[in-house]
Amino acid sequence: MAAFVLYALSIGALAQVKAFDTSRMDRNADACDDFFEFANGTWVKNTEIPPSETRWGTFNILIDQNTNYLHEILENAAKSKSAKGSVGGRRCVGYDFQ
Repeated sequence: MAAFVLYALSIGALAQVKAFDTSRMDRNADACDDFFEFANGTWVKNTEIPPSETRWGTFNILIDQNTNYLHEILENAAKSKSAKGSVGGRRCVGYDFQ
């Protein structure tokens, strides 16, 4: 079970391999006149804020992805047939899935 958790976490860590995604930049904007537009222009133009949100950014996307990964890990742990209290058991992060 521990190997599965490490594997699942490593998959999530590889989801974004670029530290700074240059495709989000607007190279048509003059960096000296409007650096924000230059650095973020394409992302701002192409990204729609979900109706349920008041703001939206890469950290919101990261939080959603991590929440989904953790949910999947915990669901799989809950389905595990390991003995309660064992390393592969149903106890995870202080919650008991009985």
